[in-house]
Amino acid sequence: MRRRGMLWGGIIAVAVLLATAGVAVTAAVTRTPERHVEAYLAALAADDAVSLRLLAGLPGDAPLPLGDDGTPTTAAVRATEQREDGRVAVVVEYGEDGRDTSTAIFVLEPATLETPTGWRFTEPPLATIALTAPAGVDAIVNGRPLDGADGAEGAGRAATTVTAFVPARVTAQLDSPWLVADPSSVRAGSGAALALVGSPTSRLERAVQQQVAGFLAECTEQRVLLPRGCPFGLEIDDRVLGEPRWSVEIGPALRIAAAPDGDGYRVEGEASMRLRAEVQRLRDGVIEQLDTLVPAAIDARLTISGETPELEIRPPAA
Repeated sequence: MRRRGMLWGGIIAVAVLLATAGVAVTAAVTRTPERHVEAYLAALAADDAVSLRLLAGLPGDAPLPLGDDGTPTTAAVRATEQREDGRVAVVVEYGEDGRDTSTAIFVLEPATLETPTGWRFTEPPLATIALTAPAGVDAIVNGRPLDGADGAEGAGRAATTVTAFVPARVTAQLDSPWLVADPSSVRAGSGAALALVGSPTSRLERAVQQQVAGFLAECTEQRVLLPRGCPFGLEIDDRVLGEPRWSVEIGPALRIAAAPDGDGYRVEGEASMRLRAEVQRLRDGVIEQLDTLVPAAIDARLTISGETPELEIRPPAA
């Protein structure tokens, strides 16, 4: 998926953190590793992108990772461990108190002369989050639009990654007129992953219904007992006089579900076709009007990509 820009959420209130984390006060609040971490968490909670970049140790031209989608009310240093190499491990709790908190461990070291703070993270506190979603369908992650990706070898699901500040909450949702999915959230950290499973919208159901109905209507234009490439037909032993005439009597009634093999979606359903024809019975030569209902079994593959869903209706088995 390609990133198409960055949207930060609104101002987030934090009950137990500094009110702001401006660049001007950064040097003053990072004289200890604990204060450096506190300043970083305050900037994360306040969506302060400028301070986050500085405190995390990111280059000025580096892409800005995702911020916090939540409304954190808890951010506190819970423990500090001094290591023999001069580094310090700081354990923090961060998130929404009572329902969505996360424990994170940051490792810091004394800053160098080139760094304008007293301490710095040994590695920028970032996490790569795996995201799987229906292939070809756009998504929104923390307000940032992501273009739909193609699945491997036409598979119905695609995988990509997003990068976020630890331990920000990252929320993904689909951005499609064809599929809807419950939003999926996770705290950025090692092994974090998001998965979106799409269900058809009423718009997709209507589009598929129209395509199948149009296909059946085209089939009825064939004046034969066994329309070519169509999911219905009738074989009879009597002689047909004139041209048989088909029409759609009932349906189609359709069901859309993920394909069992993971390759897109499958459309199954039924319709009832009416056949009218004048036939002559071979056994006695009597001419009679044939008027009967014939079932049509719909089996199709649905691919959702771009502005129009693509439907491939499979021909009936021989």
